[in-house]
Amino acid sequence: MPMFYRFFMGRRKIIETDHQIKNRKRLAITFRVLRSCFGLTLKQTADMTGLSFSAIAKFEKGDLRMSEETLTLLFSIFEGKGVKLGHHENEVTFVLSPEFMATLYGQRHLIWPVDTLV
Repeated sequence: MPMFYRFFMGRRKIIETDHQIKNRKRLAITFRVLRSCFGLTLKQTADMTGLSFSAIAKFEKGDLRMSEETLTLLFSIFEGKGVKLGHHENEVTFVLSPEFMATLYGQRHLIWPVDTLV
């Protein structure tokens, strides 16, 4: 998707469409749920990826926009466990294997965000 910029107080800011914001927040919620599925803390995730604790926390709240490379790095901690990043109509998305979904289904204490299962 093309990026649009605006200048604010001499700094370049990225302007996101509503659709891009919704996709960013969907990925953030998904990451937070996946992290909890695997029992990882924010600190463990930061140590595994080399990103800061606060950056991951802001991303999980949907307050931080991350590049595709950083998203790939974040989701790489789940590779081999049935989760990987994908692309759909010029958007970064995620793919869950059937084996992972069967495991997830067995974890009844988790509440999966319904709008991410589209």
